Amino acid sequence: MAQTPGALYFSHMRDGPLIRIRLPGGRVRADQLRVVAALAQRFGNGRIDLTNLANLQVRGLRRVRPAALKAALGGAGLLPRAVWADRFRNIQGDPLAGLAGDELIDAGPVIDALDKALQGAPVLEACHNKFSYVVDGGGCSNIAALPHDVGLVAQESARGIRFRLYMAGVPTSFCAAPDHAPAMAVAAAKMALSFPDRKDTPLMTFLKRVAYRPQGGGSRVLARGALALAGAQENRIRRLIRHIPLEAMTARLAGYLDAPFERLEVKMGQERKLTPSIGALAQKGSDLMLCGFGVPLGRLDAGRLTAIVRLADEYGKGELRLSPWHVVFIPHVEAQRVQELRQVAGALGFIIDETFLHIDVSACSGAGGCRGAKLATPDHALAIMQAFAAHGDSRRFAPLSVHVSGCPKGCAHRGRSDILALEREDASGYYVYEHSAALAPQKHSRVEGTISAKDLPQVIRELAEKQRAQSEP
Repeated sequence: MAQTPGALYFSHMRDGPLIRIRLPGGRVRADQLRVVAALAQRFGNGRIDLTNLANLQVRGLRRVRPAALKAALGGAGLLPRAVWADRFRNIQGDPLAGLAGDELIDAGPVIDALDKALQGAPVLEACHNKFSYVVDGGGCSNIAALPHDVGLVAQESARGIRFRLYMAGVPTSFCAAPDHAPAMAVAAAKMALSFPDRKDTPLMTFLKRVAYRPQGGGSRVLARGALALAGAQENRIRRLIRHIPLEAMTARLAGYLDAPFERLEVKMGQERKLTPSIGALAQKGSDLMLCGFGVPLGRLDAGRLTAIVRLADEYGKGELRLSPWHVVFIPHVEAQRVQELRQVAGALGFIIDETFLHIDVSACSGAGGCRGAKLATPDHALAIMQAFAAHGDSRRFAPLSVHVSGCPKGCAHRGRSDILALEREDASGYYVYEHSAALAPQKHSRVEGTISAKDLPQVIRELAEKQRAQSEP
């Protein structure tokens, strides 16, 4: 199994070494993307992925030396100050933060402060490298609906805007002012380290309790050394919460907090739901517009990324926002130039209308990028998207999630999908399931027989028709 990549930490795939450049909050400049495109073209195979976490992956880097990579990324400001922290900076934020008019607070400064706080806490190197954070300023995207371990969600209070601490999507009573919210998130991560995993031995449980307690002397150093020798441990709150009550975590959290916080009553509301955006949106505080266009499956190459850079420079101010739903936003566009920008982006193969958001189609990297797959899953996923787009009626199926996976790992979408196409062991086609996940496909929901790549779009469309009919009253 490939290791989680970082900007300087290679993951070795079938098409060569891969790096992942983390962009907290999805914010990036055109000059930085120009460096990424040049790296992909000069040292790689030209392929670039816009990931489900609004990061960038550069593939096939067979010809690059680590020193050259570090110099290029560091010079572009794409490396953290503390290089050790790179793979632990999994910070999601609303790509519209500071731009949309209906948010409670611009979460951008809080994201920056959290990034800095993580890098200033070396103990967090013990965290699982998929441990994730989300910062939601109360904007229209409702970004806190994304899966996370630690969340900071803005809300109004009698004393002003406060960020409420969420753990694994569940609100807690812990709240803090914007200046102190990052410290609260770091404290929650430290607290999670102190809890044992379900599979831990009694010795591991004891070592964690000693190593990550709030206060202590040399015994903590010794215990952490022993844990380091034992290898990576699971401490994601999304996993811990399955066997450790939230009340037990919050009871321990107070001992880790060294910044002012408040305890405010939790008022349970409706379940949070991500609300993605695309197209032209009014930008607050000005007559300018924010223009977003979709990147099918997040698949880019050096040429297409360079084209995006040109658009940002020509129509905006060289600033971009990348979203977890594979939409690239260019802010600061003059209203009279929006239509022209949309036409140019459409001619380049990007999606410029809302149909892109109605059906969530995802795929792993397939035979071209992963040793675990034998079929071209991205190409087959694109064929599915095109099958729905050809009928012009995708809106009536929404929301619908479809995932095409080359193996049971479920890369690119580990959760449950409305429709799952899972590559057969002999690569003769796909098994197709309803309401299932690649990691644990529900055998009783499998469509009879093997579905060929050619027939896959039609079969999935027919299943979508059936599911829509069943959902109607």
